[in-house]
Order: sequence, then C-alpha cells, then structure tokens
Amino acid sequence: MSALKKFGVVLCALVASNFAAANQSALADMPSSKAIEENVQQSLKEFSESKNTDRGITLKYPKSWDKASVPAGSPLVCKFLTFSGLASFRIAVDQLPADVSLDEYVKVSESQIAKVMVANSMPMKRVTSEEATVGGSPATKAIYTMTVEGTPDKAKVLQYFIVVKNRGYVFNFTADSTMYDAYMPVMDQVVQSIQFN
Repeated sequence: MSALKKFGVVLCALVASNFAAANQSALADMPSSKAIEENVQQSLKEFSESKNTDRGITLKYPKSWDKASVPAGSPLVCKFLTFSGLASFRIAVDQLPADVSLDEYVKVSESQIAKVMVANSMPMKRVTSEEATVGGSPATKAIYTMTVEGTPDKAKVLQYFIVVKNRGYVFNFTADSTMYDAYMPVMDQVVQSIQFN
C-alpha cells in the first residue's frame, strides 16, 4: 500500500499546484462565455494522438490545446491545457503491487487526495462517484468541487481511476467552475479515445 500512498500524494500535489497557479495568473483574463464556446468548438474540430508505449497508454487530445512538458520521473504521462490552464487535463500512472484492486486504488487515492488538498488550503468535496469503463477496462468516475486557495473561486474536477496490468491510471480534468460544463463534450471524446497497450 505504500506505493499507492506515495502515488496519491504526488498526483494531488500536481493537481493542486498546477490549477492554483493557473487560476491566480489568469483571474484578470477570465474568458467570456463567447470565447469559451468558440474554444470548445475549435477543440472539437481536430484531435492529435499522444502515445506513450513505456506507460502503456494512447489517447487523442484537442490539437488546439497546449501540450505541457512533463518532468522526467514524474507520474504524469501527459498534460494539456487551454486558457493558460483554467481548463486542463492530465493522465498519471504508477506501478502497483500485483494484488491491488480498483476499489482499493480508489480508496487510497481519494484518502491521499483529501489530505493533500486540505494541506494546500484547497479542500475537495466529492459530488458523485459511479462505475464506468475506460479503454475497455473497469473504472471509477468521480466528480469533485474545490475552492481555490486565496480566492473565492471554485473549480470542478473530473477523475477516472483505472487499474490495468498492475498499473494505476488517473485521468484528471480540472477547470474553473464557470467553464467546466462547456468542456464536457471535449473530455468525453478524449476519454473515449483512451487505449491501454
């Protein structure tokens, strides 16, 4: 279980720090509803493929989104963002012990996420959780809300937890709460494109 605990902490810290920094730097430039809708339509027009054979995953992402660099040794496989990170998604993966079930993985991950987010003054609240399928594998889909540190702003978070061949994958989409719903058609296409190799 210690490998699971380490993974959850790293992933949460990445989500918290990335979204808080993006939100604080972009607050003055919050896009209009029209700009968001235009960006969503552009996002849906053309997708590119991202393949990571070492981590066993392939997905399609909106070609119009920025592809962020991923630090060496990070659990992140990829990260994509738009509007300077006010809407972004990432996938992280970690090697798991052979006997870890999806339920155990979700439980440990959510526990660690809660601790790290509270420590970063960005407590998260789970809104929904349900069974799903990603890339032909069983998954847990969860939606959360959180307050952004030092601001009255709220964010919404969509996460899919998946365990495939002793690897734990987390797909995370985080957006300012005013933008979240508009990007669901884009995220649906991204999630539907995920394949595990």
